[in-house]
Amino acid sequence: MEAARTRLGQVAAELGAARTEQEDYTYLAKVFGPDEIQLCEIQAAGPQVSTLVNALLEGCFDNKFEIRFRTQRPKSDGKGMVDDFDDPVQDDEGAQVLFLGSTPNPGHCAAVD
Repeated sequence: MEAARTRLGQVAAELGAARTEQEDYTYLAKVFGPDEIQLCEIQAAGPQVSTLVNALLEGCFDNKFEIRFRTQRPKSDGKGMVDDFDDPVQDDEGAQVLFLGSTPNPGHCAAVD
């Protein structure tokens, strides 16, 4: 009977350790998920990437295009913001440009008012 109690104590300790480890991994999965650190990294990189891409566009297209990375948009009910990712490209007149295909080629662009 004493051996069973000892074993029960060992199993309870192992179970407690396993639960703690599971909680740790659950927490890590949450904070490294798309709504936490990944989102913060994307939001933090947006302005720098936008500046770099705009410099490249200026060199290639004589300042005719501009890109902005937006990581939030207004909620449909107008109350607050929701996380999103949008990278609109605009020409020098403010019209949004859609690239048709995987590479921005002036022959494959469509201007949208």
